[in-house]
Amino acid sequence: MKETITINGKTKPLTVDLNEPILIEWSMTNHQGYRLQIFNEQQQAVYDVSNIAASENKMEILLPQHPQRKKYQVKLTAGAGNDVTIYSSVFFTIEKREKPKETMGKWITRLDDPIKKERFYFSEEKNSCLSRFFTLEKCPSYAVIDCCGLGFYRLSVNGKMVSDVYLNSDVTNYDQVVYYDTYDLTDFLQEGDNRIEVELANGWYNPAPIEILGRYNIRKELAIGKPCFWGELQLNDEGENRYIYSDNQWQSSFGPYLQNNLYIGEIVTDVPDPRPEGKTVQIAGPAGRFKPSFIPKIKRAQSIVPQKMTETAAGLLIDFGQIISGQFACTLEEDFIGQIRISYAERLDEQGNPLIIPLRSVELMASTIPMKGSSQMIPSFNETSLRKRQRGRSFLKTATPIIPFAMR
Repeated sequence: MKETITINGKTKPLTVDLNEPILIEWSMTNHQGYRLQIFNEQQQAVYDVSNIAASENKMEILLPQHPQRKKYQVKLTAGAGNDVTIYSSVFFTIEKREKPKETMGKWITRLDDPIKKERFYFSEEKNSCLSRFFTLEKCPSYAVIDCCGLGFYRLSVNGKMVSDVYLNSDVTNYDQVVYYDTYDLTDFLQEGDNRIEVELANGWYNPAPIEILGRYNIRKELAIGKPCFWGELQLNDEGENRYIYSDNQWQSSFGPYLQNNLYIGEIVTDVPDPRPEGKTVQIAGPAGRFKPSFIPKIKRAQSIVPQKMTETAAGLLIDFGQIISGQFACTLEEDFIGQIRISYAERLDEQGNPLIIPLRSVELMASTIPMKGSSQMIPSFNETSLRKRQRGRSFLKTATPIIPFAMR
């Protein structure tokens, strides 16, 4: 058994609430006893209990409350006398913010990314990307960001994705509660210039005007709004804090998604946008109170390869041999110019044709200028249940087989 310390069930939690008891557990065995200590950022012991019996493997404690995020170190000394082993872990407390007005960060979006009237919803407009540049004289002791992007968002720092989750954020009534995520960015930052970038998509906050079960228009059932972002980055340097907030000083640009919807699909292009940089504005955003997310995230569980591929009059029929829920990836050759349309089906009709899921497709568009080197396209803001995919016949020689990612 691996010897570990966990705090509230996690090895390095970033959102410990001091309003609740903290559960510290350990998996060490064959020791005479234990001593448990907790140190604050000034290396002062705020909790110290000795002579813990060898049979014990957990303790529930309460620490003094405070509104700011703090970092604590947990130290477990196992054994006695000269025969001791020291184990350690860390945790961060949450920044207290029950209401939006109590936050310094603002909801921001690109000015030309409005809520469209239903009849214009399916007109093409590139998704919003927001970024912030900043300079560090030296790397901080730690850097933690609280953030939320509605409907979906992807966060990167200096060109690296900060997590392996997809279709994020958590679905809720955003006028009641907004669940935010917390990430440790310490290892992503560098001395000198740094860049945070957020790519936004519609998700559940700007859904399509379609009916579910033939009765419910999602847009009339949920709190909706413009795709937007909120964030507060804390940079701690030996106890001194510096903050970077989401505001209208962030830069706006145009992403590759001409359309994106969880149910309907996506249209993706690599054609550069001729427009100059967009304008970032602060907006009211949803009215819900902020809470740290606790809901398990969606991740790619495994790659699945096709079991059978058949040429038909309509194009290439790709059968994965099972019904899966996930996303896909395909690689376009460097000399590819044109469009690829991929439709989904779970079964065939009596004539062997796929029963395409209505309105469920993904369209990939490559520029009129050949790309340098092959390009992998992975639509990321929709998920579907399928067994078969059909791809247009005219692209058989220019694209490799599709590899879907099963989600969990």
